Amino acid sequence: MNQEAIYINNEQIPQEAVLSWEYKRLKVNYKRLKRISTGAISNDFNKWQAERNIDKMREALLSIKMNLGMADLKSKLSNQYKLGNLISVIAVKLSFGRRKFSEVDFYIPKSGITIQEVASQIDDIMLINTQAHFKINLNTNPDHYILKGMSNTVQEVLEFTGGVTFAD
Repeated sequence: MNQEAIYINNEQIPQEAVLSWEYKRLKVNYKRLKRISTGAISNDFNKWQAERNIDKMREALLSIKMNLGMADLKSKLSNQYKLGNLISVIAVKLSFGRRKFSEVDFYIPKSGITIQEVASQIDDIMLINTQAHFKINLNTNPDHYILKGMSNTVQEVLEFTGGVTFAD
Protein backbone atom coordinates (compact mmCIF):
# COMPACT_ATOMS: atom_id res chain seq x y z
CA MET A 1 0.00 0.00 0.00
CA ASN A 2 1.21 3.49 -0.81
CA GLN A 3 2.15 5.54 2.22
CA GLU A 4 0.37 8.75 1.30
CA ALA A 5 -0.33 11.52 3.78
CA ILE A 6 -3.95 12.12 4.69
CA TYR A 7 -5.15 15.42 6.13
CA ILE A 8 -8.50 16.33 7.64
CA ASN A 9 -9.07 20.00 8.48
CA ASN A 10 -5.38 20.63 7.72
CA GLU A 11 -4.33 18.10 10.39
CA GLN A 12 -2.30 15.10 9.27
CA ILE A 13 -3.92 11.81 10.27
CA PRO A 14 -1.37 9.21 11.36
CA GLN A 15 -1.18 6.21 9.03
CA GLU A 16 -1.83 3.90 12.00
CA ALA A 17 -5.16 5.65 12.66
CA VAL A 18 -6.20 5.12 9.03
CA LEU A 19 -5.19 1.45 9.15
CA SER A 20 -6.97 0.97 12.48
CA TRP A 21 -10.18 2.39 10.98
CA GLU A 22 -9.80 0.17 7.89
CA TYR A 23 -9.15 -2.92 10.04
CA LYS A 24 -12.41 -2.33 11.94
CA ARG A 25 -14.39 -1.74 8.74
CA LEU A 26 -12.90 -4.87 7.11
CA LYS A 27 -14.11 -6.97 10.06
CA VAL A 28 -17.62 -5.47 9.97
CA ASN A 29 -17.99 -5.91 6.24
CA TYR A 30 -16.61 -9.46 6.29
CA LYS A 31 -19.36 -10.38 8.76
CA ARG A 32 -21.97 -8.75 6.52
CA LEU A 33 -20.69 -10.60 3.45
CA LYS A 34 -20.45 -13.89 5.31
CA ARG A 35 -24.14 -13.59 6.25
CA ILE A 36 -25.30 -13.01 2.67
CA SER A 37 -22.87 -15.21 0.75
CA THR A 38 -24.16 -18.49 -0.62
CA GLY A 39 -20.76 -19.71 -1.80
CA ALA A 40 -17.78 -20.98 0.10
CA ILE A 41 -15.81 -18.33 1.96
CA SER A 42 -12.26 -18.99 3.01
CA ASN A 43 -11.70 -19.14 6.76
CA ASP A 44 -8.27 -17.60 6.21
CA PHE A 45 -9.83 -14.21 6.95
CA ASN A 46 -9.90 -15.08 10.66
CA LYS A 47 -6.19 -15.94 10.55
CA TRP A 48 -5.38 -12.69 8.75
CA GLN A 49 -7.56 -10.78 11.21
CA ALA A 50 -5.60 -12.26 14.14
CA GLU A 51 -2.36 -11.28 12.39
CA ARG A 52 -3.79 -7.82 11.51
CA ASN A 53 -2.82 -8.51 7.90
CA ILE A 54 -4.87 -5.74 6.33
CA ASP A 55 -3.64 -6.41 2.79
CA LYS A 56 -4.81 -10.05 2.92
CA MET A 57 -8.09 -9.06 4.62
CA ARG A 58 -8.67 -6.49 1.86
CA GLU A 59 -7.97 -9.12 -0.84
CA ALA A 60 -10.40 -11.58 0.77
CA LEU A 61 -13.19 -8.99 0.97
CA LEU A 62 -12.66 -7.99 -2.65
CA SER A 63 -12.74 -11.63 -3.73
CA ILE A 64 -16.06 -12.24 -1.96
CA LYS A 65 -17.61 -9.09 -3.49
CA MET A 66 -16.39 -9.94 -6.99
CA ASN A 67 -17.61 -13.55 -6.68
CA LEU A 68 -21.05 -12.42 -5.54
CA GLY A 69 -21.31 -9.88 -8.34
CA MET A 70 -23.07 -6.54 -8.30
CA ALA A 71 -26.57 -7.86 -9.04
CA ASP A 72 -26.39 -10.37 -6.17
CA LEU A 73 -24.91 -7.80 -3.79
CA LYS A 74 -27.65 -5.32 -4.65
CA SER A 75 -30.38 -7.90 -4.21
CA LYS A 76 -29.09 -9.33 -0.93
CA LEU A 77 -28.35 -5.95 0.64
CA SER A 78 -31.55 -4.25 -0.53
CA ASN A 79 -33.29 -4.20 2.86
CA GLN A 80 -30.24 -2.76 4.60
CA TYR A 81 -29.73 0.01 2.06
CA LYS A 82 -33.47 0.83 1.91
CA LEU A 83 -33.40 1.37 5.68
CA GLY A 84 -30.25 3.48 5.36
CA ASN A 85 -31.83 5.59 2.61
CA LEU A 86 -34.96 6.15 4.71
CA ILE A 87 -32.87 7.29 7.66
CA SER A 88 -30.88 9.60 5.35
CA VAL A 89 -34.10 11.21 4.09
CA ILE A 90 -35.25 11.77 7.68
CA ALA A 91 -31.84 13.19 8.65
CA VAL A 92 -31.95 15.64 5.73
CA LYS A 93 -35.41 16.83 6.77
CA LEU A 94 -34.26 17.24 10.38
CA SER A 95 -31.19 19.22 9.32
CA PHE A 96 -33.41 22.16 8.26
CA GLY A 97 -31.11 22.94 5.35
CA ARG A 98 -27.86 22.89 7.33
CA ARG A 99 -25.28 20.92 5.40
CA LYS A 100 -21.64 20.06 5.61
CA PHE A 101 -19.53 19.83 2.52
CA SER A 102 -16.56 17.66 1.85
CA GLU A 103 -13.60 18.72 -0.22
CA VAL A 104 -10.82 16.52 -1.49
CA ASP A 105 -7.46 17.76 -2.74
CA PHE A 106 -5.08 15.47 -4.60
CA TYR A 107 -1.37 16.20 -4.55
CA ILE A 108 0.56 14.16 -7.07
CA PRO A 109 4.13 15.46 -6.92
CA LYS A 110 6.58 14.62 -9.69
CA SER A 111 4.01 12.47 -11.49
CA GLY A 112 4.51 14.04 -14.89
CA ILE A 113 0.75 14.20 -15.57
CA THR A 114 -1.57 17.18 -15.63
CA ILE A 115 -4.60 17.72 -13.42
CA GLN A 116 -6.79 17.22 -16.50
CA GLU A 117 -5.22 13.79 -17.06
CA VAL A 118 -5.78 12.87 -13.39
CA ALA A 119 -9.42 13.98 -13.59
CA SER A 120 -9.91 12.03 -16.82
CA GLN A 121 -8.42 8.88 -15.28
CA ILE A 122 -10.65 9.21 -12.20
CA ASP A 123 -13.70 9.68 -14.43
CA ASP A 124 -12.74 6.57 -16.41
CA ILE A 125 -12.34 4.48 -13.25
CA MET A 126 -15.65 5.72 -11.84
CA LEU A 127 -17.78 5.64 -15.00
CA ILE A 128 -16.41 3.04 -17.44
CA ASN A 129 -17.52 -0.43 -16.34
CA THR A 130 -14.64 -2.87 -16.59
CA GLN A 131 -13.58 -5.65 -14.24
CA ALA A 132 -10.37 -3.75 -13.50
CA HIS A 133 -12.32 -0.58 -12.59
CA PHE A 134 -14.80 -2.54 -10.45
CA LYS A 135 -11.87 -4.03 -8.52
CA ILE A 136 -10.30 -0.61 -7.97
CA ASN A 137 -13.61 0.92 -6.83
CA LEU A 138 -14.57 -1.94 -4.52
CA ASN A 139 -11.08 -2.25 -3.03
CA THR A 140 -10.77 1.46 -2.24
CA ASN A 141 -13.00 1.25 0.81
CA PRO A 142 -14.31 -1.79 2.75
CA ASP A 143 -17.76 -0.16 2.85
CA HIS A 144 -18.10 -0.02 -0.97
CA TYR A 145 -20.35 -2.65 -2.52
CA ILE A 146 -21.41 -1.19 -5.86
CA LEU A 147 -19.78 1.60 -7.82
CA LYS A 148 -21.04 1.32 -11.36
CA GLY A 149 -21.16 3.85 -14.18
CA MET A 150 -24.72 4.42 -15.38
CA SER A 151 -23.87 7.07 -17.99
CA ASN A 152 -20.92 9.32 -18.78
CA THR A 153 -21.82 11.52 -15.76
CA VAL A 154 -23.80 9.29 -13.36
CA GLN A 155 -22.55 6.56 -11.05
CA GLU A 156 -24.64 4.14 -9.01
CA VAL A 157 -23.19 3.75 -5.52
CA LEU A 158 -24.08 1.29 -2.78
CA GLU A 159 -22.00 1.73 0.33
CA PHE A 160 -22.42 1.58 4.07
CA THR A 161 -20.88 4.42 5.99
CA GLY A 162 -18.34 3.52 8.62
CA GLY A 163 -19.93 5.76 11.21
CA VAL A 164 -23.42 4.26 11.13
CA THR A 165 -23.41 1.49 13.69
CA PHE A 166 -26.99 0.30 13.08
CA ALA A 167 -26.00 -0.72 9.52
CA ASP A 168 -23.33 -3.02 10.92
